[in-house]
Formats: sequence, structure tokens, C-alpha cells
Amino acid sequence: MRPLQTTFLTTILAFFTSTLFSQNVARIGDKYYTSLKTAVEAAKDGDEIVLTDNTDITEAMTLKKNITLNLSTYTITNRCTTKGNILIVSSGISLTIKGEGAIVCNNNEVQCNLIYCDKGTLNLKGGKISSCLSLLGTIINDSGTLNMAGGTIENTNPSIKISDQTSNALHICYNGNATITGGTIKSNNTAIFNANSKTSTAKVNIDDNARIEGYLYANNASKFTSLPSRYLVFTPNDSDNDNVVKDILKKPTCSNLVLTDGYTFKSPLAFTATASSYSRTMNNEWGTLCLPFTIDLGNSDVECYAITAVSDNKLTLSEYATNIEAGTPVIIRKKDTSQNKITIRGIANSSVCTQPTSPQTSDANLFGVFEQQNLLNTASQNYYFIANNMFYNAARETSVAPYRAFFTLNTTNINSPQWQPSQSFSINTSEHSITSAKSITDAIADNLTIKAIHTPAGTKINRLTKGINIVTLSNGRTMKITIK
Repeated sequence: MRPLQTTFLTTILAFFTSTLFSQNVARIGDKYYTSLKTAVEAAKDGDEIVLTDNTDITEAMTLKKNITLNLSTYTITNRCTTKGNILIVSSGISLTIKGEGAIVCNNNEVQCNLIYCDKGTLNLKGGKISSCLSLLGTIINDSGTLNMAGGTIENTNPSIKISDQTSNALHICYNGNATITGGTIKSNNTAIFNANSKTSTAKVNIDDNARIEGYLYANNASKFTSLPSRYLVFTPNDSDNDNVVKDILKKPTCSNLVLTDGYTFKSPLAFTATASSYSRTMNNEWGTLCLPFTIDLGNSDVECYAITAVSDNKLTLSEYATNIEAGTPVIIRKKDTSQNKITIRGIANSSVCTQPTSPQTSDANLFGVFEQQNLLNTASQNYYFIANNMFYNAARETSVAPYRAFFTLNTTNINSPQWQPSQSFSINTSEHSITSAKSITDAIADNLTIKAIHTPAGTKINRLTKGINIVTLSNGRTMKITIK
């Protein structure tokens, strides 16, 4: 073969090889690039890099120019084999991310922080930044600025430890600031880890339009300067050293637990709430309730009742005289029927549980829920929910909202072969109004004794006094006795 022919064939072969095996993955304006790295290196300050195909990152990249990364609908996959930071936003540099694509971690065994904002600015307007095993967080904001108006930051690590930093979605440290007005930050555990001390200038502002799925953790809770009321902030108990997190799994605390009606409550472990409260719009006189903290009856807008008997189509209730333990399902009645909003307050330093308590075995078992639950009768059991001051049979699938309760009845009764559960139940309370202490013998059976007497506020007293007395009998039943 002649040399000229050889050169020509070599050129043709090189052209086709390049065409077949080198695919464009990004463009700046009308110029295309075969790798994200070459596009970043070629970009000028203020340029927008648009992905045109899926691509990989095989080595860390430090951004030294202000750029916009438009993910379009494509995915950038981290394939670095050593742990560390993948995309680094340098001091004074701004990175804006938009589009519907994603930046993901492909290697479950190598810890990485997908974006490390090193005193730079990250503007997140779209896209999904997703890690499965971080060093500190899917995104780290180290003394930089995060402005999040859209997109998703997530960590899919299944760890159940709140302070396990391999499962953080967003990690903020030193003087990092974050303003989150939209988008979603989620983790199976800690969504945002704010590792700042009292001396740092860091601030985290979260708008109601943002969606947080997971827990908020802070070495100094005050650094969360604006929070939707439904979120918890876990803080360590070591006040002398705000950077110590060793006690979080043993003694987590929440300075003010405010539960928002309609939002699910979940916690991987019990903790202490210095203060706690819950509010609800309640148009009817009667309702149901189940809260994860101990209810302070004297400072709440409701009376609380237990089911003590079921007969025909009536439930007999007995009023609680003392505070309601965390997780206990109860039937409630508004103290002031002219008001449609009720507020329930917890006792100071209440223990907060993770699940509602199991009901005591009886004819009617009352169950509480911290998240929405669907009810539908089965062949062996009927479910009852409250509506318009009555309990109704769940013959059709019915949803019970968080912080409510329902009760069940077996469809058969070995002591009564003719037993037929009612389709509905009205409420009958075990209240008695008498004119003297001597008449109490007419209100209780001779074989029962009085075990305790309390005021309506829950204070224990030694004897019946003028006014309302809450009497607990030896069989556990409580009665409201009025002395005139």
C-alpha cells in the first residue's frame, strides 16, 4: 500500500473512531464538549453549561469561575474511587444549578460529599443532588452561602442514628448561611445538620414553602433562626461545649416541640421536650386525641375521657383526673364549646414517645395514631371513628388524621351469641351531681372504695371539697362529683 493511501485510511479511521466512541455531553452556547471537565475548563466567567447527555465524574473538580450548570434532563454520576469532595465551589465563586436532571453517587462504598461549598455561593434552583453515603453531607456548606429555591437534596443512607453524618443531606458548618425558600431536603434521618457553635455567625432560614423530610439537628438550636413550626430541632445537652454531640443518642432534647395538625410525627427515638404544644380546629364538642407528649390537663382546652363500657348503641366514658401520659389515646370534649380552636399543652420537660401506647384489653379498644391511618372493617373486627359527636362504623374505607384515635369491637362475643356491633355509638358520660358527701354512697357500689380524689386541675386532695371533685374508684373508674 502506498504511504499516501495509508495516511488517508488512518485519518478516516481516526475520524470514525472519534465519532463512534466520543459523544458530546455538554455545550456552552453552540460549542459542544465530550466531558464535563473540558466544558468547565473552557467556560468563561458567567457562562452556562448545558448537559446534552448523561456523563460521569471520575476526579474531583474545583470551580474557579462563576457558572450556571443546567442539568436539563440528564444525570451526572460520581465514579470517583476515593472518598472526598466531588464538586468544589471555591471562595468567592458562585455555582447555580437548574434543570430537571440529577447529580448522583454511584458507589455505595465510597464516602463523598457531592458538592462542597468552600466559602462560595451555591444557588440551587432545580435538579436532584442525591448521595447514598456521605462524609458529612450530600452538600456541605462550609462558611459559604446556600440559596435554595427549588430542586432536591437527599441522602438515601438507611442509618437510624440522628447524628450519623454519613446520612446527612445538608451539612452546614462554621459560618455557613442557608436560606431555603423552596425545594426538598430529605434523609432517612438528619435532613439538615447545623454544626455551628454559639460564636459562629451562621444562620439557617427555612420557609414554609420548603419541604423537609427528616430531622433537624443543631449544636446550637438558635442558629435555626426561622423554622416552620412542625419541625424538631435536636440539640446536645452539653451546654459547656456546643460542639460535643456524644450524648445525642442518649439524651436528645427539643426546646419547644410544636406539632402542626395534619403533619405526621416520627422520631427514631424518645426524647425530652422542654415545652410542647399542639393546636387544632375542632368544630364539634367531642373528638379524639393522641399526642406523643404528656398532656397538662390543667393548661389545655379539653377534658379527656376513657371508654369504660359499651352497651346497645352507647359508649360510657369516664373522665381522666390526672395528666395524660404520652402516647395515650383519649376521647376529648372542648371546655369552651363557643371556641373552634383548641390548644393542648404538655407538661414541662415531658418525655416524648415514638409510638402510641397499646390499648388496655376491654370491650372497646381505643387506638391512637401519629400519622394518617385508613380504617376498614374486617370479618373479625369493626372499626369506629368519630364524626359530629358520634362514633360510626367504618363500613367503607375511612381515613383517620394524625393525632386522632379510633376504637375497635370484635364482631363476635362468646358471652353473648346474639351480639351485633352497632353501626354507630352515642356518648354517655359517667358524671354525677350530688348535694352532700353522704350521698356518694348512692353513686358507687358498696363493694368499691375511693382510691384518690383530685381537683379538675389534677391536684390530689385528701377529701371531698366544695365544687367539682374527680374521684377514682378501686375498679379504675373515675367520677365527677359536685359538692354544692
